[in-house]
Amino acid sequence: MLKNCLFVCFLSFFTIKGAAQTTYEPGYFRSPLDIELSLAGNFGELRNNHFHSGLDIKTQNKEGLKIYAVADGYVSRIKISPFGYGKSIYITHPNGYISLYAHLQGFNDTIGTYIRAEQFKQENFAIEIFPPKGRLVIKQGDIIALSGNTGGSTGPHLHFEIREERTEKIVNPLYWGFALKDNQKPVIKEVAIFPIDINSRVNKLNKPFFLKVTKVNGIYKPLVDTIKACGKIGLGIEGYDMEDLSSNKNGIYAIEMKVNNKKIYSSVFEKFAFDETRYINCYVDYPYHKNTQRSFLLKNNRLGIYKDIIDRGILTIATDSVYKIEYEAKDFFGNISVIRFYLKGIAGNIVAKDSSVVKPLAIFHFADTNKFTTQDLSILLPPNILYEDIQFTYKCSKAPLSGTISNLHSIHSKLTPVHSYYSISIRCPELPEKLKDKAFIASIDNAKKTYNEGGILENGYINTQTRSFGNFAIALDTTPPVIKPLNISNNKIITGQQNISFKVTDDLTGIVSYRGTIDGKWVLFEYDGKKDKLTYEKENLSKGKHKLSLEVKDDRKNSGVLNIEFIE
Repeated sequence: MLKNCLFVCFLSFFTIKGAAQTTYEPGYFRSPLDIELSLAGNFGELRNNHFHSGLDIKTQNKEGLKIYAVADGYVSRIKISPFGYGKSIYITHPNGYISLYAHLQGFNDTIGTYIRAEQFKQENFAIEIFPPKGRLVIKQGDIIALSGNTGGSTGPHLHFEIREERTEKIVNPLYWGFALKDNQKPVIKEVAIFPIDINSRVNKLNKPFFLKVTKVNGIYKPLVDTIKACGKIGLGIEGYDMEDLSSNKNGIYAIEMKVNNKKIYSSVFEKFAFDETRYINCYVDYPYHKNTQRSFLLKNNRLGIYKDIIDRGILTIATDSVYKIEYEAKDFFGNISVIRFYLKGIAGNIVAKDSSVVKPLAIFHFADTNKFTTQDLSILLPPNILYEDIQFTYKCSKAPLSGTISNLHSIHSKLTPVHSYYSISIRCPELPEKLKDKAFIASIDNAKKTYNEGGILENGYINTQTRSFGNFAIALDTTPPVIKPLNISNNKIITGQQNISFKVTDDLTGIVSYRGTIDGKWVLFEYDGKKDKLTYEKENLSKGKHKLSLEVKDDRKNSGVLNIEFIE
């Protein structure tokens, strides 16, 4: 652990090359928990469409552990949601940083009373509030909350972040010296070699080659020592990291690649901005292996984690030349794994155009506004939402899928990622007035499951925005949400119960709002989105008969209503 401590201190007091001029003070922040720390997820770990933005700290597989303020400050933001971070709290500190604690079970009495008053004021469980600076003052070591499993959490843990107050960039919390036992070297699973254009070849093929590796006496070696290539080539690596007290496979902190002993690529997960996190879709090998991290940049990659890049990390392979490739995968505590292999340049012929290949309908340049229109469809892509130029394709299927009322529009390929939203309009068949607000654009996966993309009917078209390519059609949602009582029924005596709960589901467009009352007065139902569960914790109920009313609405304004009388 002495090695780990010295490494943390070194990184904390010296700015990494290419980073903002920022220093970190080990010891300024105490641990948010009073147990030995182990991680279920680390900073920069690969997730679906985003990088993990903090530390997922294990809470001994249970809820209810005390959460401590890591430093003096004040509560500057509170957000309660059935999804995402669930119950979360933000504390602004005098050193210019904000700490975030998420997936909480509950709060201390002072903070909890403040939240509850706001929920009753807004008559809503899901709220976001920004208390004034002097309202909820916090001292380091104050118990601010209890750990939980709320929101999108898949198990009990504390999600902990540190952010820059001025820029709102998320910073790796390990720079402040949080104690973790880590003597494990990162694991390397494979390396990848990518042809960059139509004239590139890897082992005579114009497709990626994934090179498996083995570990002998602690040293990583490729199963094939030398790969033949020609033209422009990019490389990638797949692996993960672990620490001593956890079996979880976490992300790799830093990757460095050298070619003939010259560094041409390195990346470090020090910090990133929220609007950068979706660049993960061009950082990884999105179409093939999403855990393979590219060591070359697509043209519109604006992610800020790169430190040393030459020619975007792309190699131009010369005939009969040999290139020694060396990868270093590092964790935060200085543990390093290395693998070496070779590329040998071979002669490659310029590939003739294949007359049998269908020409693309258009070339979409990533830096431009791109538009495509037919009689039944229109899409409009703002500049810089593609990661590189694409040869755009489109297909319209006349036979609609079950449950849809329009043709199926196959917009380019689901394997091509899109960074942010673009506009899509699909012609809608004539509908009776009562169905006009029930129509929506659905995206449809290979299993023919529909997902709600929303939409508004205007001038004969359903208009919405989406941030993916794929299959789209117009569908109707006329079915109200289903409300199922879990522990209550008409005229049931519930004197011994602590709560009243319901399961609420909606198959198509999803639940967007609900309202519960007892004897006509609004009551607080907590919504657990992952369990589809509404729960009212009983309080101040007088003895006798009561009437409970619950209304649940979906995205197309269909309402499910349930009225139940019970006895307290």
